[in-house]
Amino acid sequence: MNNLKMFKNSRKTELKSGDTITFGRYYYDSNIIKPIEWIVLKEYKDRILVFSKYAIDVMGYITDWDYNDIEKSHKKLIWEFSDLKKWLNEDFYQTAFNEREKKRILVTTIITTEIEGNSDNKVFILSEEQIEQLLNQDTLCASPTPYALAQNAVVEHGTDCSPYWILPSINKSAGYCLEIEDEYLSHLEIYPKAITGSGKIYCHSRNVYHKDFTIRPALYIEKAFIAN
Repeated sequence: MNNLKMFKNSRKTELKSGDTITFGRYYYDSNIIKPIEWIVLKEYKDRILVFSKYAIDVMGYITDWDYNDIEKSHKKLIWEFSDLKKWLNEDFYQTAFNEREKKRILVTTIITTEIEGNSDNKVFILSEEQIEQLLNQDTLCASPTPYALAQNAVVEHGTDCSPYWILPSINKSAGYCLEIEDEYLSHLEIYPKAITGSGKIYCHSRNVYHKDFTIRPALYIEKAFIAN
């Protein structure tokens, strides 16, 4: 297994799509913290895109949907304002990475919607397009860690895999996921989606409340600091 070494003069190693590296640490079990395993999805000139091998935790896309403030709740359907984005870039980021590792994580800009513009992220979830372009049957499935299971992660019957969050397409022609019978929903809003345990893209308005859906973070790491 390749490992990321946290020093500048390390010798570079050649990575390819599908390789596994370790970077950062997170809860593996309730009382055990282990290095996080990441799958290399794509290599660029100055960075690599990595995606967690396992479903590492459980959280709703929106954690506090408020029927008394529908406008505020609907705004959280946009990635920039979602509770999941906030958790990944604050709680998870601070917990999983030390100061030297944080310097190796590059900011990426995500186009959130055609209306709301862009969102800068250190940690994010993959988009629907990235799922379709970069993952295969081996990497599409995500087994939950014991810690995620302890947080009530769902495992689909007949598989070892849990559903996990992805970003929906922002292209209207590619399909917004809208519940047209919902009287509060406007055409400007898109619902988050999830990959089921069987590898299907799933979308339903109630997705946002599901606190048993898992998280597979993604991030860009500076390529210059990768070594044997």
